[in-house]
Amino acid sequence: MLVKDLIKVFPDFEILTKNVSLDKEIKVAELSRPGIELTGYVENFPYYRIQLLGLQEIKYLEHINYDKDKLLSFFEKDIPLIIVCQNLEINDAFIRLGEEKQVPIVKTSIRTSKLQAHLFSYLEEQLAPCKQIHAECLNIYGKGVLITGASGIGKSEVALDLVKNGHFLIADDSVILKFIDDNNIIATAPELLKNRIEIRGVGIIDITKLFGVTSVLNKAKVDIILELKPLDGSEERIGQDIKYTEINGYKIPKINIPISAGRNITNLIETAVANFNLKREYNYDASKELIQDLHKIIKDNK
Repeated sequence: MLVKDLIKVFPDFEILTKNVSLDKEIKVAELSRPGIELTGYVENFPYYRIQLLGLQEIKYLEHINYDKDKLLSFFEKDIPLIIVCQNLEINDAFIRLGEEKQVPIVKTSIRTSKLQAHLFSYLEEQLAPCKQIHAECLNIYGKGVLITGASGIGKSEVALDLVKNGHFLIADDSVILKFIDDNNIIATAPELLKNRIEIRGVGIIDITKLFGVTSVLNKAKVDIILELKPLDGSEERIGQDIKYTEINGYKIPKINIPISAGRNITNLIETAVANFNLKREYNYDASKELIQDLHKIIKDNK
């Protein structure tokens, strides 16, 4: 991500430096509040991070009267961006050093701690490794659901039916997965395909125009994968064990949904997600209860 792209996202940012390139690349989500580095000691200085200046940092700079000799070592590093928080006043000499060393400096009214949390969360998602897959993604009963299956098996038609039932579309046909950490995979739609579904024989339809803007969401945390597969007789009957699949080394719960003529696939998907919710959120498993009851009957008969 480039500095100029970040500034577009945060319109409150006021650029203080002139004739300084905003094409510098932001490579990490971690942020820094420089301390000892402002004294001129830059050993192990994480200069590649965005540097935040709050009240404490500004008070120190005033204390040393913005001593150029001490600040030169700080500015000679390839810092991507310096942000002055809380609309604090910053000396012109500091800004001139930024201009001289081509380090962009911006100011914001946002409190330092609030900006630090918000900015880290945003950058962590933007800079996360990602992968594009062929699937549908919807929010069903509050869960992020990937619907996969062979091309032409009817994924888009099922997604349309689910939206008509009040669930939320994230992406049709192509889904971008961002791997935030071990527990968070965020799904979004490619910009060109947002809010759109392709239905064979009908064409491209805009979900927001047909069902309203509340029928779509920008993103969802992936909780489960449902794979549509032709019914072949080898399907799970009791469903006691949760199976997993891996994407980029990340394990995600997966359920196969067998399809055939006459089966209500939308109803099956809604039921599968609701049952998954019962297992995860309420620790209730109907298959385990069935087995326990069966063992009790056998024991009582003995």
